[in-house]
Amino acid sequence: MFVGVGVNVLVGVNVFVGVTLALPVGVGVTVSVTVQTLVTISVSGGGVTKSATLTVNPDTPPPPLPSADTVKVTLCEYNTATKVLRVGATSTSSSATLTVVVSSTGVTIGTLTNNGGGKYSGQFGWSVNPQSITVKSALGGSASCTVVAVD
Repeated sequence: MFVGVGVNVLVGVNVFVGVTLALPVGVGVTVSVTVQTLVTISVSGGGVTKSATLTVNPDTPPPPLPSADTVKVTLCEYNTATKVLRVGATSTSSSATLTVVVSSTGVTIGTLTNNGGGKYSGQFGWSVNPQSITVKSALGGSASCTVVAVD
């Protein structure tokens, strides 16, 4: 290929069967394909043509994002004598990781034990009644409750 000053070299790109685009060098073209497609790229200059055929595969769409689970708090109590917070929860996922946090500060209290079948529980030593807690799932669901003080 011969390229001189002020000379526009054109690249022929066979995008679809029977369709050829002539583009100045440096100009790109984007074409989406839904099936595997052969693309022939040809460059001509100085009486010489060079071609190459490429196989273009369609993009594989990313997997869908997992939908958030639904979390419900079933037990939410703080024993003022023993300074123990007891929490029970359920999730629509039997494999979620559920974490308990203080609602007002976001401070993590602990992770609930997975008891199977979407049921979770935990007991945590905590110096003061947190008043309100939020159970957060790693899958995106959450639920809050007002902590009931018991003796």
